[in-house]
Amino acid sequence: MSDYTGTWVTPTDIAEYSVCPWKVYYRRALNIYTEASGPMAVGWMEHEAWRRFYAYFDRTNTTEPALRLVVSRSASEALDWALIGFDHYPSSLRSHIPKLEVILSKEALRITNKLNFGAAGLALPTSTEVSLSDSKLGIRGRADLVYKSGNGYQPWDIKTGQPPTELLDSYKLQVTAYALLLESSYNCEVKVGGLRFTGLGLDESFPITPELRQEVVKIAEAIRLMLRAGSHPSTNRLTLTHCKGCGFNQICQEFVQTLPGARGS
Repeated sequence: MSDYTGTWVTPTDIAEYSVCPWKVYYRRALNIYTEASGPMAVGWMEHEAWRRFYAYFDRTNTTEPALRLVVSRSASEALDWALIGFDHYPSSLRSHIPKLEVILSKEALRITNKLNFGAAGLALPTSTEVSLSDSKLGIRGRADLVYKSGNGYQPWDIKTGQPPTELLDSYKLQVTAYALLLESSYNCEVKVGGLRFTGLGLDESFPITPELRQEVVKIAEAIRLMLRAGSHPSTNRLTLTHCKGCGFNQICQEFVQTLPGARGS
């Protein structure tokens, strides 16, 4: 147990603040949360399927029937799990299963080629859903995947669907935060991190640079200062390119319509 008594910040907070500080302000300062949407429910289901997939994958049995069973079991159990927590979206969840099975099947083939034929890329993660914290940084969170390769440990984050390209920099900050937490927890240097875009079938690794590290620490402190002071962000509401599709859009609209000067500072 950590004896840290300050304000914890998460890697997700850091990523969101880098794009729009209001999202963090609403959740952390005002305790306002958006309801889960259909795409969000599908994303959570897919994350659960990935967790089960890696847990069930047996590197000693990579026959086609065995892999099919791992894929179907992971997807069906994730669906059952999601239907309990996101019961408003049964059609969205069920309709995603065929695509999810294709995604997992491709990953099974990639891992098999790596294990059996030495193909390029990472094999199986050493851990999934890893809870990490660092009381010196005041950051804690849960990394989707942790790999170990010749470059040492690598944190990877799973992004479902087709995320907007303008959010790529924020995703890298999120993974960099996990890298800092891994260094603290595993007493090692983390040189590389990665993003898995499941809807695009794309894996992207990148170096954990000094600039990314500095930006993570800077944003984490800015969030703490905002929460301690109780002051709202200076960024103008409803002025960013992604505002229209944001889950907090309606909340921003209501603030702007009812409070003088609520569009910004």
